[in-house]
Amino acid sequence: MPRLPRECHTEWETIGRVLNELDDNNIITLGCLPATLLAWPERAGELAIRLRNALQKGDDKGVAGASEAIRYWALLALSRKVPKMPEGLLDELCHRVEVRQLPALDAVIVCVTRVVRETPKIISAKQTCSLCLGLEYLLEETRLPNREERMALASNTSRIPVEQRPRYRSLGAWLAFNLHQYFKRIHSPPPPVLAQWKEVCEQDPLPEVRRQWQA
Repeated sequence: MPRLPRECHTEWETIGRVLNELDDNNIITLGCLPATLLAWPERAGELAIRLRNALQKGDDKGVAGASEAIRYWALLALSRKVPKMPEGLLDELCHRVEVRQLPALDAVIVCVTRVVRETPKIISAKQTCSLCLGLEYLLEETRLPNREERMALASNTSRIPVEQRPRYRSLGAWLAFNLHQYFKRIHSPPPPVLAQWKEVCEQDPLPEVRRQWQA
């Protein structure tokens, strides 16, 4: 779709019909919808509402699909081929990281990290503050417990289940590294939590965490 000219009306009508059919069959199409703004830029407001609704509804596939759509919209908007994305959508993703909101927190972290990496010009100071605050909590919440701690966790509610902690620790390290690179590019001192994550990546027993800090 990104390479299809707006003038190809028949092809775009076919794409629209197929997407509607997929929606009617409860197949998530959110991730590819920003590309339809190439043909129908007037639908930007409608798309923004749909993405907010998916995030607020809070089911796993909907949150993951909306997160990918926000990342994709940011990328397309950078080329100025589609309308600018409302800043509030990225605010919502960053807030979900800040409060470690489930479900699909892993998908949200992936998409936010890719935004930091691929379209850093749209990131605001408020959003980096939210992400860094989330990383402060993730330092402890993704730490692998010892045997005694594991037994205590079995009887308590934990935001991130023990069996998922290696994945989230790796994702947290990836986000921290890319934020560190972001602050380096804008010649701004990185927040202290990023130095803590760097130390984690140098010493963590999990290889998938250690290799996230690439420089």
